[in-house]
Amino acid sequence: MSASSVLSQVILRKLVVTIGGYSVLGVIIEIARRNLARRRALKLMLRTVKCPWKSLHWFWGILPALKQNAQRRLEFTEDLFAECGKPKTVLLPAACVLGPRQAGHQLCTADPANIKWIFKDNYDNYIKTPEEPPFFYDLFGEFIGSGIFLIDHGPHARSPADKGHKWTQQRKTAATIFSQSKFQTFYQDVFTKHGRELVHLLQESGGAPIDIQDLFFKYTLDSFGVMAFDVDFKTMTPKPDPFGAAFDNSHRLIFKIFFESALVLNCISLLPPGCRQLSNFLFQRWSARYQEFRQHLRTVRTRVSQIIQQRRSDPELAKKKDLLALFMNSADEQGRQKYLQPSDGHDRELADMILNFMIAGRDTTAGTLSWTMYELARPENHAVRAKLVAEIDCVLGSKEPTYADVKDRLPYLRGVIYEVLRLHPNVPNIILTSVSDDVWPDGTACAAGTVVRIFAYGTCRSQELYEDPLVLRPERWIPFKQPSQWDYPVFKGGPRLCLGMAMALFEASLLMAMLLQRFRPELHPGQDPIYSQMVTMSVHNRATDKAELLVSFHQR
Repeated sequence: MSASSVLSQVILRKLVVTIGGYSVLGVIIEIARRNLARRRALKLMLRTVKCPWKSLHWFWGILPALKQNAQRRLEFTEDLFAECGKPKTVLLPAACVLGPRQAGHQLCTADPANIKWIFKDNYDNYIKTPEEPPFFYDLFGEFIGSGIFLIDHGPHARSPADKGHKWTQQRKTAATIFSQSKFQTFYQDVFTKHGRELVHLLQESGGAPIDIQDLFFKYTLDSFGVMAFDVDFKTMTPKPDPFGAAFDNSHRLIFKIFFESALVLNCISLLPPGCRQLSNFLFQRWSARYQEFRQHLRTVRTRVSQIIQQRRSDPELAKKKDLLALFMNSADEQGRQKYLQPSDGHDRELADMILNFMIAGRDTTAGTLSWTMYELARPENHAVRAKLVAEIDCVLGSKEPTYADVKDRLPYLRGVIYEVLRLHPNVPNIILTSVSDDVWPDGTACAAGTVVRIFAYGTCRSQELYEDPLVLRPERWIPFKQPSQWDYPVFKGGPRLCLGMAMALFEASLLMAMLLQRFRPELHPGQDPIYSQMVTMSVHNRATDKAELLVSFHQR
């Protein structure tokens, strides 16, 4: 062996030892730093709130139990409350070494008073972005970017650090599309048109089992595509736009990556700078799931970019009122219409904003329709369905429903939709981060940097708030009285109240009336419906391990 070869091997060994030693030392320092940061927070909060110690591993914390209960994570959260004696707030300490690099502990609450405090009374103290965001934020940010779903509000905004200006501007611009004047014309026409297409597909099925959830997602995508882009994606036709499938697959793969690789990604987060970035890069290169995610995401981004470029060249753009046109025609504080000028940065911002509203306004309604059909097709709820069909027949006969019908003449239908949303809230967990130390109305101390989880699913199924909470009972909403935002946090509340609430209720009610006028749904036997691993709560069939809801539709 030549002298140069020997020297090269010696240098390589020293380099490997140096990098290894740097990494080990960095991990030790990071572990010590995390635990020092957490000790004060844990000591402060344990004085005021209970912790389900039996469900926690001494080293890994809640991670093993979460992985074991991945397909029943909402019921598992209820188990944690039960283990502590059914309080309204519980503490989940961070793992010994893993989790976020700040306080990292999680306070989970289903208390309406606490929810009001977080959403309204002290809402500036609770933002979306942790001080040091974990990998999941980066992954979700790749998908939908810097839109309203991820950006912060208020004086403590971190993403971006603009005191909430971007959040305020996006809400203000988007609010225009949800004006009441559009419900009786534009929205009604869009929902009815695509409702007819869905009815036609069900008629062609001849009573055979069909994945109605897939059709609901297509229906809401086609409808929201017109409202957001002035584009009909035609996903219910033989030649659908590839955008729809790519969008849904990207969304699902984010959660598959997260649940399958959580331990690896958390371990990577322990590494010192440099090693951490290199490890993340290698993970992304070697992860088949991540590569699949990137492939679908490229399809989504390319299609949205094409739509933006086409709209920018539209001579009638200034007159258009869809969501994309509203953002493109909007002016900043200096009066500049910056989005009218071609720019990669501006196009990226526009795409981010639209994709965020796509999840908020389309996925949630598809989930509501799916759970409504599931509940009405269940044998134990046939009496509810019979009453609803009787009301629809009496009020509508054979004519198509209108906004006026849904708003004022179908109280039992409204009760069914509100009741389904209570049992199956679209966003069952609302995750925020505390900026400063705080004390909640129930006496719980919340340390700065704590992950705050509003357990809307638990609140909506509380026996203290609702008699027989697990029973589908539309009568509890007749005569109708708007529920408290804190007892019924389905649409969040306070300054964060969902902008599209009225539109979502109208869309779901109108389509459900159109379907029940014509069909008698029956749940296909052998299914085991659970909640999907997505931001919004759609149906997952555990029997086939697919996001599906199989229902037979028989002509009445």
